[in-house]
Amino acid sequence: MFERCYSLREGYQPSRDNKLPDRAFDLPITDKYGKKYVLDRGWFDKALKKYYVEMLKLTEEGLPPRELLTELGLNFTIPALEPMNAIG
Repeated sequence: MFERCYSLREGYQPSRDNKLPDRAFDLPITDKYGKKYVLDRGWFDKALKKYYVEMLKLTEEGLPPRELLTELGLNFTIPALEPMNAIG
């Protein structure tokens, strides 16, 4: 969590920076049996939000919640992140 706070302070924006390139959703992927798949952007975005909430305990936007920062003893990061609207 501290790494996420540090990255947010340095300008990381999950909505902008945590995306796959467009070609990941356009070019087919072939498995070893020759079957082709194309990654669905809607499915990927939904899975990313689920990962943020369930695994990382963040908001759906990928921001740390104030309560979790306080619980983890990282409340010293709140004054740096709050003016940047980087707290969920």
